[in-house]
Amino acid sequence: MIVEAYCRQPDLFEIVETPLSVVQIALDIMLTRQLSFWDALIVAAADRANCSVLITEDSNHGQQILGMKVQNPFA
Repeated sequence: MIVEAYCRQPDLFEIVETPLSVVQIALDIMLTRQLSFWDALIVAAADRANCSVLITEDSNHGQQILGMKVQNPFA
């Protein structure tokens, strides 16, 4: 139901490809920020999409990663 709603609004979200360069950035983030690989890949993809805010409950609220401000929606 929710997926179908998103599919009806294709401009709602940007699809970000993950070439090797993004994976390499994710590996660097994983090692330097002590994030899981998958969380680091989300950060790297958000950086590639030029996001200024990353909304997640998996990182510290208010911290900066690659110039993006982390916001916990439950904080």
